[in-house]
Amino acid sequence: MKLVLLLLFLSFTIFCKGELNDNSFQTCIFENLEGGVIDLSSLKNEDYSFKANGDNLEYFFSFCGSSLICTKYLGMATVESCQYNTQSGFVYETGSLLQSQYSFFNNDTEGNSGITLTYSSSDSVQCSSGYRITNFNFICNANANFSIVAFTEDPQCTYNFYIESSKACISTPTPTPVPSKIIPNSCIFPFGSQSIDLSSLTLSVYPGYSIYYSITDTKYYFNFCQSSAYCSKLFQKNVTLCSQIDNNEFIIAYTDSGIYEIKENGIQLTYSSNGQPNCNNGESPTSASFEMVCNLSVNLEISNFNISSDGCSMNFEFQSIHACIGENPTSSLTSSSSPTLDDNEIDYQ
Repeated sequence: MKLVLLLLFLSFTIFCKGELNDNSFQTCIFENLEGGVIDLSSLKNEDYSFKANGDNLEYFFSFCGSSLICTKYLGMATVESCQYNTQSGFVYETGSLLQSQYSFFNNDTEGNSGITLTYSSSDSVQCSSGYRITNFNFICNANANFSIVAFTEDPQCTYNFYIESSKACISTPTPTPVPSKIIPNSCIFPFGSQSIDLSSLTLSVYPGYSIYYSITDTKYYFNFCQSSAYCSKLFQKNVTLCSQIDNNEFIIAYTDSGIYEIKENGIQLTYSSNGQPNCNNGESPTSASFEMVCNLSVNLEISNFNISSDGCSMNFEFQSIHACIGENPTSSLTSSSSPTLDDNEIDYQ
């Protein structure tokens, strides 16, 4: 009954065929188009044998390498599998390393998945239907190490092995983390052969940039790429953004937390409290982003401001020629010319 089910599932399987145009058969590690991997490398460098009950034919084979037993019998180093007739003593090649391909299968009626390794013989000796073909159908079974559960010869001279193994289960590799792009102290951001140069926007004079948000009666002190002169003097730490409400001051973002992302229309600088719960009565961290939008007609102008409902994250949007790739005009900004916000410039939800 199990054999019938196995044959049935293969007939309903969607195959993704892969010719031997990579090094998969050298490593015995196979990757499908979605990035899923089946790793059979632990099965390499081993010789396997199989003989069906009541049959005088015995099969010897290896995976992703030559079978030493077949090589001994046939005198060829490229033999992957062979058939030995225990009565006549004849040995036939049933698969060559030079004629190999693989196919993934998935989503059959029984929910099976796995991979088929197919090897063809290099000659058609004593086989009326043509070249001999061997299919090793590896079926994913998380509870099986290596078990040949069925074997057929169908059609003639095509030998089908059905093998259950945990090694046939497709795994998706963990993507390699992409390192965050740390905001450089120079405030110059490379982009191919050019750059976005915000260096002339950094202010080292006290108190630096400040913005007053009248809706919450809050004043924000900040700098680009470096510490805010006001915040750093107040907290004796490298702080890029802090706030003042009434007579209370709060750290919003540390300088060393800064990361950046170059976008189609400029660059985004993002800062945080490094996970420290500075918000919601000490329950949540804070974060802020400076959206620097390329505008060739503006030196530096704040165009929008948004703050989350809990007040823990905020977004400042600036228009500036300095955010344009390849532009590096001399800034005329001083601490006394810091941009300010008024109520009709706020987009607050």
